Amino acid sequence: MAADLGVSRGSVRESIKALESLGIVEVRHGDGVRVRAFNFDSVF
Repeated sequence: MAADLGVSRGSVRESIKALESLGIVEVRHGDGVRVRAFNFDSVF
């Protein structure tokens, strides 16, 4: 993903952490990253 976006792996890692803290994605160790059902509760 980092190569496709032209950014460093660290940038991708930090972005995924930020999305996880907002409740947008769920990180499943050994299984990958999944997009969660979106609601506005995490934004507000």
